[in-house]
Amino acid sequence: MFVGTSPTNKNSSLWDLCELERSGREIGNGIEGCFTQGSQRPQRVEFLSNRRDADWRERLSFSEISVLSSKAHAPNKVQGEAGVRMHFSNIRQRWIYLTAIAGIGLCFGCNSEPSVSKKVLLLPKGANGMRFDANDLLYIASLKGNEIVVANASTGTTLKRLGLGQGVETPDDLAFGPDGSLYWTSFDTGKVCRLSPQGLTSEQMLTPGVNPIAFSSDGRLFVAVAYQGDVLYQLDPFFRDSPRVILRDAGWLNGMDWGSDGFLYAPVWSKGQVVRIDVNSGKTKVVADGFVKPAAVKFDSKARLHLVDYQTGKIWQINIQTGEKRLLIQLSPYLDNLAFDSKDRLFVSHAEEGNIYEIISEKSTARHSRNQN
Repeated sequence: MFVGTSPTNKNSSLWDLCELERSGREIGNGIEGCFTQGSQRPQRVEFLSNRRDADWRERLSFSEISVLSSKAHAPNKVQGEAGVRMHFSNIRQRWIYLTAIAGIGLCFGCNSEPSVSKKVLLLPKGANGMRFDANDLLYIASLKGNEIVVANASTGTTLKRLGLGQGVETPDDLAFGPDGSLYWTSFDTGKVCRLSPQGLTSEQMLTPGVNPIAFSSDGRLFVAVAYQGDVLYQLDPFFRDSPRVILRDAGWLNGMDWGSDGFLYAPVWSKGQVVRIDVNSGKTKVVADGFVKPAAVKFDSKARLHLVDYQTGKIWQINIQTGEKRLLIQLSPYLDNLAFDSKDRLFVSHAEEGNIYEIISEKSTARHSRNQN
């Protein structure tokens, strides 16, 4: 193994890399890798070959390294102080071993099913909470746009816009009730609103900062206040009864989802955690942690929990039994929410850009190509 040293700063965070040979191209027996900036989020990594008969070097930005790593298959990865061992399917002599010094917990290429993103829709003033209805139409809340957009996610076509005429004002998150009614939270006004299948609107005043909203499998409605308060409520879906307080001071719950195990799952924005909530007792249990600003969680049809991190742009899959998390892909920061359609296609929203992305695994892409042939 060739172990390199930092050519610019002996105190820089350093990774040791070994035995990397690209298919069809020999670049020597070893590569030196160092962070040119000694920080937990390095901005650039420099790869230097020790080949004697050529001055070969390749410079890749941190984002490009992340993309490269997202194509990795890691059946025998080792994490923690020992680093990560990854298997790249497009590299001959395919093992690369990275050892992190100074206890940095970065993990390049931790996913075993590579993913790519495809932009399918743009909301000019930002996109927030999302849900699919029973007909697989995607409903997207736009807080800054003061509207809820209804779209065909497969074609990227906008079908309908719900605005002030339907009582939609600063919508942050939304959900569908058992009867097909659309519910949404109005962050600035503090209202929780309902649009029935017959087109009738109703509302209940809660408090400004009302944010995530979710239904249980038996039709109970849950809403939480964040940033301007810190309370989880149960509401009467018909707004006849007073709200019931379930939990206070959790740390700002955000985009929530109901699990098939009968618990409510939510990210805790201020603590970088995902918690399981017993809505009957108000007791919580940490399921996974180590996130930066977790914004929302959703389950797919196989009861696998997924999370978007607002601050990092990372999309994670979480094992709710073990707490193990797997990085699917990293996009730009300020991801807000996510939704699965009936075919388990994953879509995510970007709060600042307003983009809606479909996250496509390599397996899904290959299957789609075969179906078209």
